[in-house]
Amino acid sequence: ACAGGSGSDGLSGGWIFIIILVCVAFVYIVGGMGYNYYTKQRLEFPNVELWATFADLVRDGFLFVGHGFKKQGGSLAGAGSYDDIAGPSNTGGAKASYTASGTAGAGGD
Repeated sequence: ACAGGSGSDGLSGGWIFIIILVCVAFVYIVGGMGYNYYTKQRLEFPNVELWATFADLVRDGFLFVGHGFKKQGGSLAGAGSYDDIAGPSNTGGAKASYTASGTAGAGGD
């Protein structure tokens, strides 16, 4: 704290970060739209599929952390769910068994 001064000697680190963030976002949007126009002949927002599901992805992340890093059901973002590869319902491919030396053997030894 400065005695007798207003304490304003210029931009703080937070304002510099905000300015850089806005500039990067502007370049991303304008550059992405230009790239899409050049490659697809359409003036389109960059990564439309990602930004359309972004709010659902953030919500999924908060729910995942809130439930103690445990899966609680399907994703809201439309990604679906993963198949259980270790369960008895796995019927595809050959089984691999590993020996103590770390080499893999084919078949159910």
